[in-house]
Amino acid sequence: MLNTSRLAESVSQAFCVALIDFLDQLYESGLTKIGLRISLDVDKVSDHIRSVRVVCNNSFFVQVGYESGSAGEQLPAQFTSQLDSALIPAIMENISTTGIEDPLVIELLFYILLK
Repeated sequence: MLNTSRLAESVSQAFCVALIDFLDQLYESGLTKIGLRISLDVDKVSDHIRSVRVVCNNSFFVQVGYESGSAGEQLPAQFTSQLDSALIPAIMENISTTGIEDPLVIELLFYILLK
């Protein structure tokens, strides 16, 4: 069974590490409240979010997607590769052996407090 608390913790840490080099830039752009939505489904996640299809336990596929943004807008594209490199492995590490039973959406909020 998937440990959603552990998944949320791993994803949160990966997200923070991925964006740490960009904190000044995010702060100066006014992007101080950032949302992250992770979607997992055995069928299909929404077409408008970044997604990949991964094999779990060598027997089934899970569609993994995420979107991140601030003030109703997606984060600029310059952060995409950093986020992909950090988030997808963190998610896969948590679901690769257990998979998922039902669709799952996790929403997390992050605040940049000081420059």
